[in-house]
Amino acid sequence: TYADVNKTWGNWYAKVGARYEYTTQNGCLGNGQTAFKKKYGNLFPFVDITFHPIETSTLVLGYSKRIQRPPMYCLDPTRGYTDSYHYENGDPQMRPTLMDYLELKYMVNNLYVELSYIYTKDGITQVYSDNENGIVGSCYTNGLTIQSFGGNINYTMTWVPNNWESDYIYPYGNRVAMDQ
Repeated sequence: TYADVNKTWGNWYAKVGARYEYTTQNGCLGNGQTAFKKKYGNLFPFVDITFHPIETSTLVLGYSKRIQRPPMYCLDPTRGYTDSYHYENGDPQMRPTLMDYLELKYMVNNLYVELSYIYTKDGITQVYSDNENGIVGSCYTNGLTIQSFGGNINYTMTWVPNNWESDYIYPYGNRVAMDQ
């Protein structure tokens, strides 16, 4: 289900809305037995505010909540052996990864500048363990909280007389991971 409202007044434009998703996941083992059943709902709000200080420039501030569901192999509790010393299995109780995106964009003439911040909760990771027999196991689980900061600068030059275009892009990113 999805709904939004928007309004323009003068040099300003705003759009606010939300999306609701309800997810059902069923996992079955190779013998036909049910390994897990999961049902959950999430609300994903978003906001975009745009300002045009002059005709050739735009400033946009946006927020959105996003989701990344774990792949089925991360939920499967069955041990899978890669060789006689290594195995991996999933966790049927894993939660989806939720992300909060905050972006600030500025465009003027041929210049585009973007700054972003992303907060990730319940990121998927693998936890490793070994036993006294030298067998190493890994299990997929929710275990990461990540803060990402990024930026992008793009300048497009038009070469006269043939209207050729050239782009210069300077990306920047920084991730800080924290264990829960």
